[in-house]
Amino acid sequence: MSTLIVKLPNWLGDILFSMDLLYSLGLRFTKLGLVTSDQHAPLFEIFKIPNAEVIQYKSESWPYLERESILNISKFQAEYGLVLPNSFGSALLFKYAGVRNLYGYGTENRGILLKQSLPTPEHTLHQTEYYLNLLKLFNITPVHYPLTRRTQRERSVIIHPGTSKKERPWHMERFFNVAEHF
Repeated sequence: MSTLIVKLPNWLGDILFSMDLLYSLGLRFTKLGLVTSDQHAPLFEIFKIPNAEVIQYKSESWPYLERESILNISKFQAEYGLVLPNSFGSALLFKYAGVRNLYGYGTENRGILLKQSLPTPEHTLHQTEYYLNLLKLFNITPVHYPLTRRTQRERSVIIHPGTSKKERPWHMERFFNVAEHF
């Protein structure tokens, strides 16, 4: 496949839940654009996504992006766009920037803007699975983001498995993998 641009979620936690999706897309597309706010862009210096380029906008300007941000999205010249936030405005932004083939969930009556959409699944899905479900639109098999071991000797790590919504907690095996990593 060739070029895909992805509008990332607005919340840090949701971006982290989308990492398996982004990694899977990065392995499949030759060029992957990640549209995110300037406050979340540094995350991708730590968590590398294959073939990815970060296209950032000023966080205080969302949802009314400045002309420069819209031009940066347009300059990426993506053949396909994937909209992770469920808002109509996110899909409209990509259309306005000239992304023709949009994909995502058919929420907020935005189906008219999307070339192909999935119906919203039951909200009993974990957020990671909710995002991975979108790979069906591209016939891509999910690949989990690889965790690597580090060699630093002394570190303190706090793991907080609680969330405000029952569809957002990590699977317990993921917590065990992270704990084992440290």
